[in-house]
Amino acid sequence: MNPNTNDYSNILIIGDFLTFLVVILIGFANHNSQFDLLRVLANWLPLCLAWGMAAPMLGLWNKSQPTFLMNWWRVIWAAILSVPLAVVIRGFILNTPTIGIFVLVMMAFSILGLLIWRLIWQLFLRQKS
Repeated sequence: MNPNTNDYSNILIIGDFLTFLVVILIGFANHNSQFDLLRVLANWLPLCLAWGMAAPMLGLWNKSQPTFLMNWWRVIWAAILSVPLAVVIRGFILNTPTIGIFVLVMMAFSILGLLIWRLIWQLFLRQKS
């Protein structure tokens, strides 16, 4: 690897994880839930773990990715793979049942958040080149 080339892939990964955190915090605020760090972590960490397994398989963390317009569908598939697993892990951590509507809502808002983040990311990369 050329030391003069900028590799922003770490920023992309951190941005994915922070997007999930924002989605979770919005969910807590939407339900007027009291902020509980352990419950936030019980939602966020399994989601990051599951995304960390799905995103690389679909090439979402590659250094040389196709443009967002050619890559958006991979984000959706990765969310479809990762969110149900994350919700099941969350259920084990919190000792709660996995509710299907929660999976669908979490999937929808994760996809929305990730698509917004990835669009911002694409604009950032375009500005840097």
